[in-house]
Order: sequence, then structure tokens, then C-alpha cells
Amino acid sequence: MGYNMINLGVAGTRISVSYTSGSKKYTSFIERVENGVLDAYTPDLIIVFGGINDTVKLHNAQMTIGTINDSAEYSPTKTSGYSFIGRVKYLIELIKSKKPGVSILGVIPPNYSEGTSNFEWWSEDIAQIQSALRLVYEFCEIGRASCRER
Repeated sequence: MGYNMINLGVAGTRISVSYTSGSKKYTSFIERVENGVLDAYTPDLIIVFGGINDTVKLHNAQMTIGTINDSAEYSPTKTSGYSFIGRVKYLIELIKSKKPGVSILGVIPPNYSEGTSNFEWWSEDIAQIQSALRLVYEFCEIGRASCRER
């Protein structure tokens, strides 16, 4: 189609917080952008697709969804008790500051794990993440796309 796509996504990471599992460190979307992951590129469009792994923090009551009035803020040392909405707002503002004028498309994650045996809690938590992302994308005036359920 004539497009050059560069995937900077990392499986298992979260928008809102970095963490270590076993011996592997998973760096958040926010920290990767702060650390320059976009710097070498001149994109026409940046697609943000995340939030699925953040449901674990919500499920374990280690973060709140928050409200659209929450400040856009991030601290790598605060790994519990933060507002997801505040951190997503921070991420979008950070991307806009690093790549001014570049269009951003925010993707709403699907309900694809609903009904899976180890994910009984999934439906309510992913619905909250989906709603939060819709609010932030609208508030930050970026495009939005929803994935269809599988």
C-alpha cells in the first residue's frame, strides 16, 4: 500500500507502569517515549494501542481508573495508587510534545479474552479501561478506532 510501518510495541508491556516479571523488565509506553523511542522517526501517524495489560493493575486494586479531571502526570517510582486516566493523558501530551503536528490514532482494545477460564474478572475491568481510553482520546482530541470483538 506504499506505507512504511514501524512497530515500536513490546508484548506484555503496560501504558501506565513499568514492572519486572521473573528476570524480565517490561518498560511502560510512557517511559519508552520519554527515553526517546520516537526520536529517530518522522511519522505521519502514531497509533497507540494498549491498555489490555493494565487491567491486571486495576484488577489487583493497584491503580484507579480516575476521572477526566485528573492531572496528566507520571512518576516511575509510583507503581500503585495512580490514576490510569491521568497517565494516559500524560502519554498523549508527551507524544504531542515529542512529535508536534503528527496525527495520533488511539485504539480501543477488544474484549477478546472474555469467557476464558482464567479471566472471569476480565469483562468488567476491560470495559473500564475501554471507557477510560475513549474519554482520554476524546479529551485530547485525537482519532479513535475500536477493534471488533472476536
